[in-house]
Order: sequence, then C-alpha cells, then structure tokens
Amino acid sequence: MRAPIKAVVPPALLPRVDKVHKKQLSSALPGNKEGASRNAAIGEIADARRLYAGGEYKAALGACDRALGHDPGNADAIQLRANIVQTMGILGIQ
Repeated sequence: MRAPIKAVVPPALLPRVDKVHKKQLSSALPGNKEGASRNAAIGEIADARRLYAGGEYKAALGACDRALGHDPGNADAIQLRANIVQTMGILGIQ
C-alpha cells in the first residue's frame, strides 16, 4: 500500500494563506457586522427568489431591496432585481 500524498505549501506562502483564511473566517465570526450583513442579504435573496418563482413580484422586489440595503454591491441581488423589474414591465405590473 502506498502512503497518502500530502499537499505541501511552500513556507514562503504560509503567511499569505493565513491572511486569506483569516479574512474569510472573520466574516463568519459572531459580532462581525459585515459578515452578518452578508448573511442577511443572502437570506433576503433566497426569499426574493422564492417569491419571484411564485409570481409575487412586488414582494420579491422588496426582498431584493432589503438585500441590497444589507449588501449594496451584491451582484446576485442586483441581477435578480433587474430580472424582476423586467418581468414586471413585460406583465404590466406597477
């Protein structure tokens, strides 16, 4: 039997890897407002998708707006909002 192969990170890269992981992990820590805002936005986007799929366009638009309030640069929320607005325009919903 062969021994399992282990990935080796060159020592010069370890400080860089640690910085990247610390930044990613810090957004998930309790008390981190940025991470909490991102998580809230993700929840609102999930609600918006569900509402949009169910034909509840105005409610879906509200959920997208709340998501963008938590995370203004969220690409998923921006794209979903544009899709909802386009659909509402096609259907003549104001």
